[in-house]
Amino acid sequence: MKSTFKRTEISRSIRSILVGSSAALALSAGGTALAAGSGDLETPPSLDRGTVEVDALKEQMRILMERIDQLEQQQATSDQQVEEKLAEMEGKVDTVPANVVVGGDIPGSFKLPGSDTSVAVSGYVKGDFIYDLDADVGDSFSVASIPLDSAPDRDNVRLHARQSRLRVKSHTDLGNGGAIDTHIEGDFFGGGGNQFFSNSSSFRIRHAYGAYNTGNGTFLAGQTWTLFGGFNYVSTVDFFAPNGQVFLRQGQLRWTHPSGFAISVENPESFVADSAGESSGGEEDSIPDFVAKWSGGPGGAGGSYSISGVVREINGAGVGLDGVAYDDDETGWGVHVGGTWDVGSVLFTAGAAYGDGIGRYILSNTAFFSSVATGGQIETVEALGVTAGLSIRTTDTSSVNINLGYSERDDEFAALTPTADENGLSIHTNYMWSPWPGTNFGVEVIYGEREQFDGQEGDATRLQFGAQRVF
Repeated sequence: MKSTFKRTEISRSIRSILVGSSAALALSAGGTALAAGSGDLETPPSLDRGTVEVDALKEQMRILMERIDQLEQQQATSDQQVEEKLAEMEGKVDTVPANVVVGGDIPGSFKLPGSDTSVAVSGYVKGDFIYDLDADVGDSFSVASIPLDSAPDRDNVRLHARQSRLRVKSHTDLGNGGAIDTHIEGDFFGGGGNQFFSNSSSFRIRHAYGAYNTGNGTFLAGQTWTLFGGFNYVSTVDFFAPNGQVFLRQGQLRWTHPSGFAISVENPESFVADSAGESSGGEEDSIPDFVAKWSGGPGGAGGSYSISGVVREINGAGVGLDGVAYDDDETGWGVHVGGTWDVGSVLFTAGAAYGDGIGRYILSNTAFFSSVATGGQIETVEALGVTAGLSIRTTDTSSVNINLGYSERDDEFAALTPTADENGLSIHTNYMWSPWPGTNFGVEVIYGEREQFDGQEGDATRLQFGAQRVF
């Protein structure tokens, strides 16, 4: 439209100039005739010539005016064709071919061609260099694997990449205010593989679930972190969390309200210490674990908090530690409270879990001792897990992190399980550095110790370096 306006204005200007020129020529010719005849009443010979010339100019200007009219008409036709072509092109731009890949609705995603589903692929590659000063404690530092002081010390070096991780997420907008999300994630801490040949550790499932968000709540089905507890520790180079941390992934059905309240039914698994050993195979899981949780708080310096509880059944049959047969069930329960406070360059976390018969929910050397069989019945075992973490951001790209974890179980049945661990402790201290976005390096010192009911103890120290690239 802009070009049409300019050309129309130009044609109008030309038309005005030509009309003005015609008038000027006419006046000029008339003036000449008057001047020539001012002293003589007879018409001079030059007047006829001037009249002829003016008539010729008028004819030429008439032809020019007609040509201008033709050009204006052609220009109008051309502008209309351009507008029609632009409208046609806009229609083609708005209509994306079904086989074209475009950006998705969630960060780092793309839409599957011909659908409303966005897919994002992410993960990381991580290499670990481990040096154990006392003994081989495992590819991840486990307090339960610490040898007793009576065992000889043995240095151990281990390099692996088992923590490397791959995840695929999807998001589908249903167009009714709701959406469905999926999450599949795994790492290489599965079984198989050995250090003699190829180190081919198996890929395993960490998370695999779908979630339907209605706008007024979210329904989740699949495997992910238990609703019980929370992450109340700061970054570690080692794969495991501090001893005493609630740390469990399992299958579940969950509903979460926007207010922060959530409930779930989760996979049950009974562990009974009897004459056949822990988890003798006589356990029976007929009722799921029931979990409820509330999360809230303003965040930042005001803190974020959570409180959760679990109720579960422990069922089994066999021969007890005292030689008496049993066929019984017992109710277990647990409570967890935790919080995180972020004050400027300092982040502080703390959490505590306590209960009766919840051993497997706590990452510790006492995890499986949730119950014992004695006196012809199952008796649940009280357990405690406490964690505290401190992260100090030294620069925009580095931090110093300290984690403390402690676990303990009741000694009521110490006489029946004298070689079982009564308590355990771990301390993780590290320096993290991220020189480029998505690239992380860490150096960590880990110390752990455990104590059995019979008084025997063990401790271990590990040095670890990790290099990680996130994609």
